[in-house]
Amino acid sequence: MPKFEINHKKNEFYKQYIASEMLKKKILAKNVIYLSISHSNEQINIYMKILKNIFAKIGKDISKNKGNKLSKDLFLNKKDISMKRLN
Repeated sequence: MPKFEINHKKNEFYKQYIASEMLKKKILAKNVIYLSISHSNEQINIYMKILKNIFAKIGKDISKNKGNKLSKDLFLNKKDISMKRLN
């Protein structure tokens, strides 16, 4: 299983940020990638494209904002994520 860590003092925050951003796209994710033979190439490519964009935002936040801007964005936009029961 592929796994990644953000080499930064805010690693735990960035894992939460990744989960939050993926949920906005209706993908349940964290810092481990669970692939299955039931996933299509299209699904995997979409996942990787979204993850690449999130990594770009994290990289920009670390290099330009010292890891502070995304912290504010995550907590201001928490109400954007809603979870509904499927049954």
